[in-house]
Amino acid sequence: AARRIIFSLDGVHRVLQGMGRHTASSLVQYKGCAFLANLATQTWEQEEVASAGAIPMVLRAMEAHLGELEVQDYCFGALYNLAQQPEHCTSINALGGASLVERAMQAHASATIVQRIGPKLLDILQPK
Repeated sequence: AARRIIFSLDGVHRVLQGMGRHTASSLVQYKGCAFLANLATQTWEQEEVASAGAIPMVLRAMEAHLGELEVQDYCFGALYNLAQQPEHCTSINALGGASLVERAMQAHASATIVQRIGPKLLDILQPK
């Protein structure tokens, strides 16, 4: 019930607005991506989050904060959850998401979450 309240109160748009206003803040970006990752676990949630504009915002956070591991961890989580829907994979790929994932994996070669989720995410993003 709480998740539906977040959506009904426009919570996703509010978080995305905050991320858009504070692009230089790695704290805001990782907290925003953590929120998106945790919220987009079910199909209907993934649809709502993606339709609010989360995919380009997550990718911008990844690119702007490539050297920040916490940002990458949560960006990977958000993208992984959103990529469970084929149409979202298309959007992620069209915006250069696979390349960003590869760059983040190279930048954080010893990071557990990035190295565990990255290959799974790339596999999902590969056109079948």
